[in-house]
Amino acid sequence: MKNLLFIFLFACSLQAQKKTWAIDDIIEYAVKNSHTIKTSELSLENRVQNSAIARAAYDLSISSTASSKTDGSSDAQTFRLNQPLPAGFEFNVTGAHSQDGDNNTDNTDLGISLSKQILGGGSLSTSLKNIRNAHTDELISLNSLKRSKRDLVRDVMNSFYRLIRVTKSLDISKRRLETSKKNLEMAIAREDPLDISSAKINVPRDEISVIAAGVRLKNELDNLQVLMGLAPEEEFKVETNFEFSLAKPNSVEDMKYAQQNSEDFLNVELARIKLTRELEDRDERNSVDVSLFVRHNLENDTNENINLRGKEDTTVGVNVNWTLGNRAEIAQLQIAKNNLRENNFDYKILYNDRLQSLRSLERALNELNTSIQVQIQEIKFNEEQVELYKDRWESGKMAILEYLRSQNRLEDSRIQLINLQTNYMETLQNYLFDTGMSYAPNLTIVKKEKLTDLEEITIFK
Repeated sequence: MKNLLFIFLFACSLQAQKKTWAIDDIIEYAVKNSHTIKTSELSLENRVQNSAIARAAYDLSISSTASSKTDGSSDAQTFRLNQPLPAGFEFNVTGAHSQDGDNNTDNTDLGISLSKQILGGGSLSTSLKNIRNAHTDELISLNSLKRSKRDLVRDVMNSFYRLIRVTKSLDISKRRLETSKKNLEMAIAREDPLDISSAKINVPRDEISVIAAGVRLKNELDNLQVLMGLAPEEEFKVETNFEFSLAKPNSVEDMKYAQQNSEDFLNVELARIKLTRELEDRDERNSVDVSLFVRHNLENDTNENINLRGKEDTTVGVNVNWTLGNRAEIAQLQIAKNNLRENNFDYKILYNDRLQSLRSLERALNELNTSIQVQIQEIKFNEEQVELYKDRWESGKMAILEYLRSQNRLEDSRIQLINLQTNYMETLQNYLFDTGMSYAPNLTIVKKEKLTDLEEITIFK
């Protein structure tokens, strides 16, 4: 059985090595297996647990004690129920029972109390601040996870475009090397020493170009595997089918989209919500702490049993606490105001930086677009020149050197076109990222059921 399992796993491993990866498969695998994404997912899970911790502040707590003298002459028991409630309320039930064997007496009492803070806190919004902030932190962490996934997609796509660049460069370098070898053979056949010397020079130079392009290809394949969360392997193949397409960037309209969808803007706004809550809380606490309470006590009416039909009394009161000068609260209130102002500045800085980035990337895309059109024309002219020089060389009207130079110019112009096109696509990826878009718009960010559902807890809205 173990041998069969080993054979199965070995076969699966070989199949994975032979697999040729498409870019969509690479992105899907990377999002599911990237260590960076898994770290962000754990961070989100921690934020969800923090929400549970915040809600636990309103859990019912029960405590009790029991004691007895070693000689058995007396024993005592007490218990306490405490139920904190929103809006500064607190409900308590306490009970005690003691038995004195020497005097043959039982004493029992039960107390019920309710308190309400009326100054220095106690509002519904203040009492629920921690719960609401914890949920806001979930949303911030969710946005951060989404940004991490978009960032990963951008890195994968840019690595893919670099892979295309080096792959096409390698193909062109190999074709150039083959052409150089054929030219050398033709020069030798013509027995022209000058042509032979010129052709010989090109062969080793083109061989070096092939070797260098091969090394760059392997390095980029390793980089792509690491982005996917894989350990680099030699047997890693990628489909490099390249469909170049032009975009129509509009930095003005796309900036509006970024404000509504980019995680950076969303998180600054969520942080502002938390800071506003903090300011309201500090403003409310910047006063005397005053709370009202009422307590009702019941006792048993005899010393022989537990019946709670004895003496009853009700107590009402007020607790007042005031730190003279209240300097700490005043300072914390000012800090809360400053933090809110700082958040407004952060938003403006982010807006200006993002708009500047989009405008710059838009110009770069337009420039690359124009350069690509010009480069296509240059390739056409170089192809015509190669054919012209080939005819002249074969007819003996010119030396091979100019013919070789025309071939090199043609291949260089083809490499330059690939560079311009892949640079355009990389720049487009950066532009889309800044707007809050992604190559994979239907990317699953996180399942909603993993988040705290505040809709089911109406009092916590």
